[in-house]
Formats: sequence, structure tokens, C-alpha cells
Amino acid sequence: MMLARVRQGGELTGIDREEAQEAVLDYFAIQILQGASEDTRLVLVSTAFFPRITSMLVHKMSGIESGGRILEGLYRRHLFLKQRRGDHRYYQYHPLFQIFLRNEARRTLSPVAFEDLQRRSAQMLASEGLWSEAFDLYVHTQRGTEDWISAVALWIECAPVLIRQGRSRTRGGALRRLELAWAKRRLPTPGLPY
Repeated sequence: MMLARVRQGGELTGIDREEAQEAVLDYFAIQILQGASEDTRLVLVSTAFFPRITSMLVHKMSGIESGGRILEGLYRRHLFLKQRRGDHRYYQYHPLFQIFLRNEARRTLSPVAFEDLQRRSAQMLASEGLWSEAFDLYVHTQRGTEDWISAVALWIECAPVLIRQGRSRTRGGALRRLELAWAKRRLPTPGLPY
């Protein structure tokens, strides 16, 4: 129906886009998770916050040793997963599928388990040098709780490295996101070293 509207020269409105995204997310639920094993569900949900997923990361996050084989099977079945090669083979979720997995994690995990998943994901991202992604998880959790201490500690840790790499905009952007998040929650902004 939406495709027909576009073909006739119409445009999708914000509501149409939301409906389309919702339809895609429902499709993911039916096609992938409906018949999936518990191990597959755990692998998918536990890696929902990562831009790149390796077999080792799957094992660390899910505790499932065969997690890499599970991802390989999903990739071979063309289920919204790309395989890439760098220093190691890794996988990437389709962006809409990743949104779906994050929503699924929020829906299926208890609030405490969901926050723990976000915290462990942020710690793993930071340890891999993916500071921006880790920072965002600390500052903008989906349940509205923030890990301010970890966000500030990460900012203080990565700021000198970013400056040495000539990435002061990244450092400044992180600080602005932190200040905006504090303002949104009406918290006093602590003095941070610039």
C-alpha cells in the first residue's frame, strides 16, 4: 500500500514511515525469532548493541560457545546479517534488525537484566576502543537510567587519546551529549576537565 502511494507520486509521511518500520520489525519477529532456539535468541539479544560482532564477543556476552556458529548459520540463511573480514571475521546486523533486537531485549529481559546487558555492552565497547558507542550506552539508556560515573570516567579516559589523534570534535561532541543528557534530567552539570 505504501509502495503504491510512492509510485503514484505521493510521499511517505512520518506516520507512514513509522508504520513501515513497525511492519518490518514485526516481520523480523515472525521470520527469525518465532522458531529460533533459546541459544539463538540469547546470542541475538546479547549482541544487539554492537556494531561488529565476532565469535569471541558472542561467547563473552552470551556465554554460548557455539555462538559464532549460530551467527554463521544466520548469515548463510541471509537473515539480516552481513559477514565482513578485517583482522578477524566479524558480522554486522542490518540497522533495522539491530533496532528490533534492542527492542526485543528491552521487551524480554527484566529491567535489571536489560540494564546489566547495556552496562556490559558499554564496557566491552570501551575495551575495544569504540568509545563513542560505549559513551552513548552509558548516557542514553533505553530505560531512562544513566551510568553517569562510567560515562564521565570514560570521557576522562578517552579525551587525551582523542586529542592526540586530532579528534577533538569527537571529544567535544561527547561532552555536549553528556551535558545535554544532564540538562534533560535537570541535574547539575559537574565541572569536567576540558
